[in-house]
Amino acid sequence: MADVAAAVGGGATISTGASGSVVQPDLKSPGGPSGVQGGGVVPSSSGPVDWTSGFSEDHKAFVTNKGFKGASDVIDSYKGYESLMGAKDKLVRLPDKADAPEWGEVYDKLGRPKTASEYTFKLPDGLAADPANTKFAQELFHKAGLTKAQAETVANSWNANEQAKSAEVAAKASSNLKAEQSALQTEWGAAWEQNRKACAAAMQSFGLDGAAVTKLESALGYSATMKFLASIGSKVGEASFVTGDNSGFKGALTPDQAKQSLNQKTQDPAWVAKAMSKQQPEYDEYTRLHQYAHPTPSGDGYTF
Repeated sequence: MADVAAAVGGGATISTGASGSVVQPDLKSPGGPSGVQGGGVVPSSSGPVDWTSGFSEDHKAFVTNKGFKGASDVIDSYKGYESLMGAKDKLVRLPDKADAPEWGEVYDKLGRPKTASEYTFKLPDGLAADPANTKFAQELFHKAGLTKAQAETVANSWNANEQAKSAEVAAKASSNLKAEQSALQTEWGAAWEQNRKACAAAMQSFGLDGAAVTKLESALGYSATMKFLASIGSKVGEASFVTGDNSGFKGALTPDQAKQSLNQKTQDPAWVAKAMSKQQPEYDEYTRLHQYAHPTPSGDGYTF
């Protein structure tokens, strides 16, 4: 029988012998069908390929923890590591202990000036720098490792806050002073100007200047200071000498003094009877005491 050949796989043929029997190709030969090596056929597989199948258990655990999904993830990670190592001069390793000397290198890399004197501070308008305080702040900030910008932000913000607090204290002091002055004017009434002159007499007699009186006010308060000086001045008896004239309310009484005097005089029926007649001097005395006892505020002082 003639040979019958058909192309199979990589060129192997199937033929019939003279007796009609089928002769199988030698699949073990090097020229056998493609995909066949070493005398066997590689079985096909349709399942996913485990890209870590050749890894050790440690390596498998590592890629799992990192979340790598494939070889490309590993390559991307390594490329990132190389880029990071290229900027290793900018990397900072933090010391474990807070007092470790290595912190100095950390502060330097973060931008701390080489010397404390490089810190500069902005003072609020109207304030002069205190060299001792400036030096203390510079050395403190350098020890703490602050950058120039950080130190100046802290110092300038502190100074601005202190200025605002000082302005608030000054405004409150001014308000309190006005309230005390108003209360003392009410208390002294028509004797206000007379007592002010007595205060001036006391200041001159004891050589007190404005600064000394201000210190007294800081310790005693405005009202107590004025009363203290008025008491001394009235005993010295130099009010008219200090002012250079006899103007003012010489002999005037405070409201309390006037009320006390009126109360005493009205206990005398004879005095009351005379005070009812305009022709009698007691009438003028009563009118004057009543005005002292109930003064009417007007401008900077009191009228009566």
